[in-house]
Amino acid sequence: MKKLAALVALLLLAAPTWAADAPNTKEPIKVGLMMPYTNGPSYAFPFREGSDMAVEEANLAGGVNGHPIEVLSRDDKADPAVGVRLAEELVRRDGAVILAGATFNHVGLAVGTWANQNHIPFIKEYSGACEKVQAPSNKYWFSSFPCMERFISAYAQEAASRPIKRWAIIAPNYEFGRTISEAFKKELSRRRPDVVFVAERYPTVGKINAQEEIRALKKADPEAIFNNLFESDLVQYLRQATNLNFCQNCLTMNGGSLMGSPNVMRSLGDVYPTGWFVGGIPGNVDGHPAKPFVTAYINKHKKGPDLTALDGYTVMLMVIESLRQANSTDPEKITAALSKVSVDTPYGKVTMDPQIKQPATGFWLGYTERKKDENRFVNYKWHTTGELTED
Repeated sequence: MKKLAALVALLLLAAPTWAADAPNTKEPIKVGLMMPYTNGPSYAFPFREGSDMAVEEANLAGGVNGHPIEVLSRDDKADPAVGVRLAEELVRRDGAVILAGATFNHVGLAVGTWANQNHIPFIKEYSGACEKVQAPSNKYWFSSFPCMERFISAYAQEAASRPIKRWAIIAPNYEFGRTISEAFKKELSRRRPDVVFVAERYPTVGKINAQEEIRALKKADPEAIFNNLFESDLVQYLRQATNLNFCQNCLTMNGGSLMGSPNVMRSLGDVYPTGWFVGGIPGNVDGHPAKPFVTAYINKHKKGPDLTALDGYTVMLMVIESLRQANSTDPEKITAALSKVSVDTPYGKVTMDPQIKQPATGFWLGYTERKKDENRFVNYKWHTTGELTED
């Protein structure tokens, strides 16, 4: 009996990780997903709908090397402390082998720091400052989308093409709001050294005094606004801007709330503006790689997808393919696979760059329009980050 026990122990040590996890029992592979369901629902719920579709498709096709995927979805409440606590619980208590989501940058930064300290692979929906995700000390934290400086180049390019010199900024006072604002200032100033920023306002998320903020901006007399408010703060801003007749015909850009997405259009309702330069998803994606996903989403949910639904689907495709290539629950093997994963997504072929821990991908930018009580995303163009790094 002792010899038999020793032989069994030796075989278990030599076996692949999933063999040790008894693949014949079809035990699920667990993915920890954190999103701000309480404090960012217009981002979080569409993201989960997209990610669920990717998981359903994978499981119908046999899962990952015979194992079904199980997503453990949690509400990070847009709070970094909650995000870190959830990461710890998902991995240590619930058995997640990879983490995903954490869309708000201050939460993602905290979770990414925890992931590096604990050697757990983590893929964030978006990335904040390039220097953080690309830092040599960062091995385990990846992004599904180009970092802010690369993304915001498209906004700076559009802004630089206008004969506008006086800009003002209003953005939420947290990591994303500060990062995107600094990136815009840097990129626009590089292209147009004659531009001046006459005011910068950073209200606390969820606690904006829109009337006070707009009066301060109005006093600075800007010709254009870089506005990255979202959710209820954006609604209040839009109402007060109308009441105070502020910047009704000047150029406004919004890089943070995906105002060209159906769910945001619906949530803004009659305060939806005309002429803002924003991100979103067209109603017609014929001829684009997103078409099959959009068709499947409409068939399932009876409505068009938000851009974050495409993000959720893309993130989960990258997670699933990384698990398939790793063929293991070993976090080091999963991290190695994620660092070079390549997969077909609604954005086209997405390949992770192991040096900068993010892929080069594209996005739609266009203009808002409210016409005959209908909110629309118009005059849009598909951009890729590669074409935007230089003029």
